[in-house]
Amino acid sequence: MKHTLLLITLFVSAILCEAQVKIGLQGGTSFANQSTEYIDPADHSSHRHTSHSDFGLLGGVVAEIPLLSNFSLRPQLNVLQKNFTYSFVGERSHLYELDYFQLPVDIVYNCRYCI
Repeated sequence: MKHTLLLITLFVSAILCEAQVKIGLQGGTSFANQSTEYIDPADHSSHRHTSHSDFGLLGGVVAEIPLLSNFSLRPQLNVLQKNFTYSFVGERSHLYELDYFQLPVDIVYNCRYCI
């Protein structure tokens, strides 16, 4: 186990030392909407549920690691908030506040002569 961890650390260190790694911050906003229709199996009546989006925040760290001349790897670690109020027809509404981490890893093509 120790040897595997040491090899992974050496491999990542070699890549980072060779490449010009760019590290940055990102931020933004998010909105979440949802609308569903539920059909009651007892009397086959339709119930519509709607939601109204609330303001949520996005923040994170991004790195760009060159792989080849035009390709790079872009891992990100983001913290997202998605808030929405879900209201049932004829009933009360509920506020949902979702906070979660997102770890996307993208492979990016850098076009030098694109418009």
